[in-house]
Amino acid sequence: MPTETVDTIIIGGGLSGIYAAYLLSQRNKSFVLLEARERMGGRILSREHHGLFCDLGPSWYWPEVNPKMAHLIQALGLKGYRQFEEGMGRYQIPDGAVHTVRGYPMQPSCWRFSGGMTALITKLCEHIPENATQFDQPPMYQHPLYHPPAGKTSIWDGTIHFAGTETADQHGGYLEGALTAAERAVMNH
Repeated sequence: MPTETVDTIIIGGGLSGIYAAYLLSQRNKSFVLLEARERMGGRILSREHHGLFCDLGPSWYWPEVNPKMAHLIQALGLKGYRQFEEGMGRYQIPDGAVHTVRGYPMQPSCWRFSGGMTALITKLCEHIPENATQFDQPPMYQHPLYHPPAGKTSIWDGTIHFAGTETADQHGGYLEGALTAAERAVMNH
């Protein structure tokens, strides 16, 4: 069986994993990204219907609250628009009842991506070498070598880095936390 040597193994193709791969790619570092599903994005998933996109995971970002996200959006040349605040909206609850709500102004202003949140995943993946990703990898429930101390989910010892949503509360929510964790995980590589 042929073997390949890489500097970094990224487990998971959610926003943290994809952004870590993007950052390593920008630095010309070797890596492989392993993803258990057949798609990238993790919690970020947008379905398209007749040219309209429905975000089934994170939907909004707040430039004032999420400065890393705002900078990344600009650096990637993505387009966004302010969340609609006027007019009426509708949603359906599980029992089938449809509810109508009136729009309202938000502070700070809330934004969405043109093309849904998946546009961010697609654009990041354009900067990752195609041969650096492997899909349909079996999930790993326990690391064969590393066992974190009770109550801990991460260790920053220069060898093993976990970049995930455990940082969200300290860094402005899921999106900003994912970017911060990925930056921290690759900063010394």
